[in-house]
Amino acid sequence: MNQTVKILKYTARDLFRSRILILYTLFFMLLWAGLFYFTNDATKVSISLIHVVTAVIPLVSLIFGTLVYYNSSDFILFMITQPVERRSVYIAMNTAVSLILSVSLLIGLGLPSLILGTVSMIPLTLLIIFTSVLVTAVFSNIAFFAGAVSQDKVRALTFVIFIWLFFAVMYDGIILFITVYFYEYPIEIPVLIFSALNPLDLARVILLLHIDHSALMGYTGALYKSVFSGALGMGAAFLLLLVWFTVPFLGGMRVFNRRDF
Repeated sequence: MNQTVKILKYTARDLFRSRILILYTLFFMLLWAGLFYFTNDATKVSISLIHVVTAVIPLVSLIFGTLVYYNSSDFILFMITQPVERRSVYIAMNTAVSLILSVSLLIGLGLPSLILGTVSMIPLTLLIIFTSVLVTAVFSNIAFFAGAVSQDKVRALTFVIFIWLFFAVMYDGIILFITVYFYEYPIEIPVLIFSALNPLDLARVILLLHIDHSALMGYTGALYKSVFSGALGMGAAFLLLLVWFTVPFLGGMRVFNRRDF
């Protein structure tokens, strides 16, 4: 545990100097302020923010996590030659990436909401931040899994970008095709299963269920609302997101421990 904490502190301190984090934080601060400038309607601001959050956060987490993994290859090689468990190196570096990106989100989303928001927005803002942090951790784990599996940086970057395109763009098209082509069949359960295979869809459902804006929930959101109650549906989606956090993390650590450097 001490080894993990020491590596985590060193990695986090080094990554905090990155200019990407400053730009990342400023992006969300300016976005929050810009949305409030154009409208004071908390629901409209939140809906706009939800769509941006579920598109930008996974992309940044995937690319940043992959770049950190490969740019730290010399450090990783040095650490595994020391009397340090490989598991400690992997956990510390993965956690450091998720941690600093989450801190940027806390500042970028939390500070403007404190200054410009209202008391009634606090529960939704906290839910958006919590969900965003969980999505960050999920896709950081996927990035490190890609790095552990492939020794080629370009191949790993290509893979994570494809993952983002698949979950953010292509997946909704596949769900739409299934619902249109098989509309005569009882497809509610298969669609719920398919939605569980997309962490972005789960995050979107969680946030839109809280707002209860049925017009924007889409087919999967409406299914969650009809099959589960609001709170039960959010709980089920959160549990599935935790599965998405656990599986890539454990899989990446397993590959990392067995990898021949």
